[in-house]
Amino acid sequence: MLLETSKIPFDINQTYNNMIIESFAIHLRNFITFFYPKEKRYKTDICAENFFSNPKDWEKIRPTISQTLIDAKERADKQVGHITAERISGIMSPKKGWERANLRNEIIFLLKLFYNNADIKIKKIN
Repeated sequence: MLLETSKIPFDINQTYNNMIIESFAIHLRNFITFFYPKEKRYKTDICAENFFSNPKDWEKIRPTISQTLIDAKERADKQVGHITAERISGIMSPKKGWERANLRNEIIFLLKLFYNNADIKIKKIN
């Protein structure tokens, strides 16, 4: 869904545009959390490291999270993950734009890295 919503052109219908962006932001947020999990998470959360015999192997091969992904995750948290006073308001605000193609490319790189190196079998979560 992230890959598809990053390619859909915007329309004059604001509701349609909001659906595209919300779907994109939610899936982007999920991928970022999958590849770069927080230390504090639920016991049943599944992350990229769970697909490696040695979870530290994923940390060794993945790049350091980019500032672009850090900013996108924080923005997605505020725009679709939480109710906050820090939402960007105004339909035409230039700050509302998402660099969908660039973010998609960063996620595709991580997906390929993950796919080519993971042990594939999920490690049992204790």
